[in-house]
Amino acid sequence: MSTTDESVHVRPLRAEDAAWVQPLYAANSRDALTPEQRAEHGFVQGRMSAQALRARLDGPGSVVAEVDGRPAGVLLTSPAESARGRGVLRAVAEHVLTHATTGTGASA
Repeated sequence: MSTTDESVHVRPLRAEDAAWVQPLYAANSRDALTPEQRAEHGFVQGRMSAQALRARLDGPGSVVAEVDGRPAGVLLTSPAESARGRGVLRAVAEHVLTHATTGTGASA
């Protein structure tokens, strides 16, 4: 799936992505950022273990972005147990991708 910027490509998360997703999560964790960075850009809550990453493979809310063929970002979400099978992850992923590619706010 391509976005409006042709250099950005979004694809499903794959097992081999763990090599860069885990360090990306660590670099953007709450403890790795200054209060100013957290306020401006947000932060990742918690850690991403290899087991947690594997559990998100093939999920509709588990996608990565590449720019010019190189890893650039990741979206990993988890639905509440009571909401599984209702399209929650797909809706979240579509919303985030739409707003990320249009440059508009993420409020709905």
